[in-house]
Amino acid sequence: MATTHYEDARVGFRAPTFSLPEAESGRPYGSADLRGTPSIVVFWSPGCVPCIEELRALQQAWEEHRQAFAVLGIQIGTVGEPPDLALLRDSAITFPNVLDRSGVVAGSFGLMGVPESHFLDADLRVIAVDRGTPVGVDHRRGLVHWSPIPPDVLDRRIAALVATPSKHDETKPTGNSSPP
Repeated sequence: MATTHYEDARVGFRAPTFSLPEAESGRPYGSADLRGTPSIVVFWSPGCVPCIEELRALQQAWEEHRQAFAVLGIQIGTVGEPPDLALLRDSAITFPNVLDRSGVVAGSFGLMGVPESHFLDADLRVIAVDRGTPVGVDHRRGLVHWSPIPPDVLDRRIAALVATPSKHDETKPTGNSSPP
């Protein structure tokens, strides 16, 4: 099962600014909540079996490294479609999830299918985009279904994610310098 790391125009650039309703509470949640923390933004849709597998793998990784990075799920929906809270509860997904009913946020990220994970440094710069191999199509939403990220690839992405310094880190005092 191959996963492709896309070195496209978005890698190295800041992720789009967005705010969407959080699935449980409906409160706004988005890029401002992720700023300052390395993050994984994963796009998914209900009925996508590979999405559930990837959400579960990200949940496990997040539980193991909760202090090192954040995970945000973005459910691709349609106008009037409620968030799939049952799927999240049944799959024991506890990281924040929001609903992109209009598809505007997905479009601004250049989404091509689901699951699709975008790895962002603490300054919200895209450091990687991972998509698996095509395994089907969601004709209703017009999205390709990709295979989930294999565990070894996810481990490498997470290691790179937490090792990537932010621009803020480069300007922080090291603690070894004395005041002038």
